[in-house]
Amino acid sequence: MNLGGPTSRPVASRTESQRAAAAMTPQTRSLLPDTLLNARVGRGTLAGELNDQLRFRVEQVGTNVADWKLHADSPKAAAIVQTRAGERLLRQLNAAMSSTGAFGDRSNLKGFILPDDLESVIAARAVAFLEDPAEVEGARLARFGAAGDTKAAGELLQSWREPMAARAARAGAWNGEGWITFLPHTARAMLVAAGGYDPHRQREGYLLDAAARVKFLAGNGAHEVQHSVTNRTPSATFTWMEEGISNVFSRTPVYQAQLARGGGLSPQSYAAMLAHESSFETGWAPYRRPGGAAASEATDAARERSYNRSQVVLRDLARMAGADFRSTTGKALAYDLLQGRTLRFVPGRLADSIIEHNGLHASVRERLRDRIKKAVDLPGGARAIAAEFGIDR
Repeated sequence: MNLGGPTSRPVASRTESQRAAAAMTPQTRSLLPDTLLNARVGRGTLAGELNDQLRFRVEQVGTNVADWKLHADSPKAAAIVQTRAGERLLRQLNAAMSSTGAFGDRSNLKGFILPDDLESVIAARAVAFLEDPAEVEGARLARFGAAGDTKAAGELLQSWREPMAARAARAGAWNGEGWITFLPHTARAMLVAAGGYDPHRQREGYLLDAAARVKFLAGNGAHEVQHSVTNRTPSATFTWMEEGISNVFSRTPVYQAQLARGGGLSPQSYAAMLAHESSFETGWAPYRRPGGAAASEATDAARERSYNRSQVVLRDLARMAGADFRSTTGKALAYDLLQGRTLRFVPGRLADSIIEHNGLHASVRERLRDRIKKAVDLPGGARAIAAEFGIDR
């Protein structure tokens, strides 16, 4: 074996595009011809930004989520899975994925992306959009790739910078076409919890509060996974329910505690990771959220309505319908009522179950269904509905 003596030839280092292509799963590679990989994103290329991500593609093996597999889809993802930090990170992702429950056959979950900066967020959006034939921006990007127009592809990617910056300032993650992107600050917290990132003590102070980060992380991934199951349907005008349903199955204390255990998350373990050097080198620079953490975490009226109030209202309505979240049977009923059909049917299904469970007369169905559709905005929420229909809560 020639180990590099005088007659050996130097091996040329691979380009960013070659590194990206070599690490991708076949599904991702089919979306990204070299034209797109070489498109400019900020000071680098799309390939370079994809390489900086930790990206995992989901292989849905049957309908039982326990059998689904996560495959490394980027060079950094392939590297971290060889480490203890990678095992811990995959545990977090698998815990989130498990929240799909019995509805694996309806999930469009495609993968998880942990980007390191705003340009990497743009690259994550490109992957998600390219995989959705109905997404107009993705179709445009695909046409530029097919035509070999690297310049136009780069200009389109750059046009996404402002909306992505706005989203990074107010969100922790989002689900786009089944790809879940954790914003850079969330990705870093996940890696800290896994022992794979050492935060900058001054510039990344938001990562040092173990209790707050664990509380957020425990439900964050599962919330986005739930969006892969919920079908909004165009005719549903009560879309406040979509965020509320995701929160019910990720932020209700019984689920959040279960997800924390499954993901190996606790304030004690997070603090222990902070106390030691990370076991994986991401190469990521310190990150500050656009707009500042205080501004991004402020709770305005719209967010309170869509996330917090909607969660409480839907949880209480499910309980009025007979779903006891303390039992396996009760949890299964809650999943069926809130996720078993498209969003359009949820108010009617809740109404039917509440009528049956509480012995109400069938004639009240339409009035009850109407109240449920507006429940988030009723003073008193579910309590007001219970009082109006004589339900003993």
